[in-house]
Amino acid sequence: MSIPLVEGMDMPELVFTNSKTVFTNDVVPTQDQFTWQLQVTQMSEENLLVQWPIIEQKGDKQLMLLDLTTQRVVDMTREQSITLSPASKSLKIIFGNQDYIAAILEKELPAIGQPYPNPAHEEVKIPFYISESLDQANVSIRIYSSAGSELATVVDDYFSKGRHVLSWKPSVPNGLYIIAMTVGSGEARRVKLIIQ
Repeated sequence: MSIPLVEGMDMPELVFTNSKTVFTNDVVPTQDQFTWQLQVTQMSEENLLVQWPIIEQKGDKQLMLLDLTTQRVVDMTREQSITLSPASKSLKIIFGNQDYIAAILEKELPAIGQPYPNPAHEEVKIPFYISESLDQANVSIRIYSSAGSELATVVDDYFSKGRHVLSWKPSVPNGLYIIAMTVGSGEARRVKLIIQ
C-alpha cells in the first residue's frame, strides 16, 4: 500500500515480507502534521519485516513509526525497517515537528517518572503513567544494581490507564540503582536512584 504524500517529504511505499498481511490506511490531504493509525492483521505466527526506502528529513519535520504493542519508536529518516512480532496489531506513523510528535508519544507511551526523594533513605515513591492504549496492561517494576543484577520486584500486576505512584522501602546497601518499568511486552523504561 502507498501512504499519502506529505508536503515537503516523500512518503514511501511500505514493503512486507509476507504477502498475506493486510494493512489498512487512511488517506488524508497534504498538511503540516498528521498521525496515521494502521491496523496489522498477520495470517502467520512468524515475525514480519516492514521496510521502506531512505527518507530524507526536510526542515524541522520528523517521521516516526510507533509499534503500540512493543512501544518501540523508529525514526523513519534514520532506519529503513522494523520487525513486527505476531502480537503487533496496531501501528502509528507520526509526521510533524518535534513538539507535535512529543505530544503524541506522551499520550501513547507509558512512562516512569523520577523517583523521589532521590537520593533516598527509608522510602522511595515511584511515579508512573499508563497510556490509554495500554489500559489494564501488566506492569512490572524491578530494581537492579548498577552491575545489572535484579535485586527486587516492586510490583508485577495490572494497572488501569492514568497516573500512579508506588512506594518502595529499600533494603539494599548505599549505592546507585536502576528502576526498570516494563508494560506488557514493551521495552523497559529506566530511571536511576541513589540510596544513601
